[in-house]
Amino acid sequence: MHAQESSSATSDVKLDTIVVSGAKNDSPEAAKEKLRKIPGTASVVDNSAVEKGRAANLEDVLAYQPGVLAVATGGSSANLISIRGSGINTFYAGYARGIRYLIDGSPISGPGGTQETLLTPNGVNYTEILNGTNAFTYGALAIGGAINSVTHTGRTAPGFSVGFEGGSYGYVKARASYGGVSEDGATDYYLSVLHSQRDGYQAEAPVKGIDDVVLNVGHTFNSRLKAHFLFRYGQENYRNGGALTLAQIRDNPRQAATGSYGRWSYSALAVGRLEYTFDDDSRLEVALGLNRFNLDNSRDTSTYSEWPSLYISPQIRYFRTNDTLFGLKSDTTFIFDFTQLNGGTNGGNRVPTGSTNKVWYYGADYSGSRDATIGVNNALHLNERTTLTAGLSAVEVKRSLTASGIIPKTSGLPGQVDYDKWFAVPRLGLNWQATPDVQLFTGLGRSIDPPVTWGFPLTSVRAAPGPHFAYVSHPG
Repeated sequence: MHAQESSSATSDVKLDTIVVSGAKNDSPEAAKEKLRKIPGTASVVDNSAVEKGRAANLEDVLAYQPGVLAVATGGSSANLISIRGSGINTFYAGYARGIRYLIDGSPISGPGGTQETLLTPNGVNYTEILNGTNAFTYGALAIGGAINSVTHTGRTAPGFSVGFEGGSYGYVKARASYGGVSEDGATDYYLSVLHSQRDGYQAEAPVKGIDDVVLNVGHTFNSRLKAHFLFRYGQENYRNGGALTLAQIRDNPRQAATGSYGRWSYSALAVGRLEYTFDDDSRLEVALGLNRFNLDNSRDTSTYSEWPSLYISPQIRYFRTNDTLFGLKSDTTFIFDFTQLNGGTNGGNRVPTGSTNKVWYYGADYSGSRDATIGVNNALHLNERTTLTAGLSAVEVKRSLTASGIIPKTSGLPGQVDYDKWFAVPRLGLNWQATPDVQLFTGLGRSIDPPVTWGFPLTSVRAAPGPHFAYVSHPG
């Protein structure tokens, strides 16, 4: 009597290689869970919910957010957006200030403010709103905080989609998008195009066209290295009907003011990003953004002003999670954020009035102006329910200005200014998760709002206006 000997005892069994891959969760729910860890006011808007109604501009996206004022009057992408009073003096369709705007975490704001052409909700998956000092990890460079628009990918919006909107005063919007993932699952792609126009409520105030294109491509090389490329282009052509007096409004609120004028603007944004995950699960993100934009102002008038500019924005972020500090669990983020402006403004007369023939008589070069942030933020988990957050950033504000043509050589006033200073921006916060649905928090921090280049008076360049500061508390 005998038993047959198993072949496994004398030979090795070789299994096929198994490759496990995954993608970052880019859902609005995941973003909300991430922002719950911030000791202060922050919210997420799911753009799919907004698109069930009108989704023409940021006013529609931010309409119901606490502490946010969003008003659009001209039908263009330019909105008056203010968080707790910041940026309340921003002019329409120019360069907004007081809030830091980002697309996929890359800034489109800089020393000259924010060219608003890219603030349409085209191809946007969700929008993050971080009030005041809660925008610390996005650079801490605006008193109001930050608004980050996260675009769709081929994973979040696969397939072909079309949409059409229509409304009063000649409002028309059409869009089409297509997204997908390669057969091997390594590459995803998303393309969205949009066109909208509007006659406007006020006479001679049409938005002749807003055109916007979004291209988003991602590739996973392996379980450690991922790459992401974003391209976005937007342009618009519209007229501003001008301000009316109270008597004019009572007489005919739809009439055009004598100071009505046209504007044309464009922005072209390209961002490349690499993400690398180390053996200890820490993660490094390196990105470079280039944002070329221009504003051709005062069309159809006797004068003109142009603002050709380029923002160069390198970024480095290093994330460490599940570390131990003082015997407690700890998460740390290191930040390097930099935006330099190359460009300026020039203006003169249109001869004849309303033509494209321009006669230059003044200019200002802002090249070399920059905002830079180096910072560290730590979340120390005191227990399963309580987290202490502390951060410190060093912020450089540099403004360069060389004016020409507008200041007479005999005036005795300087035609050049160079302002370069560093500031400390601290923050401290505490979170307590009382129940799964109830969270108590308090936070205290400093915000800085650097001066914008267009705020320098070219006719009397004496000294750079300093930045604004705010100490903000966030109990809730």
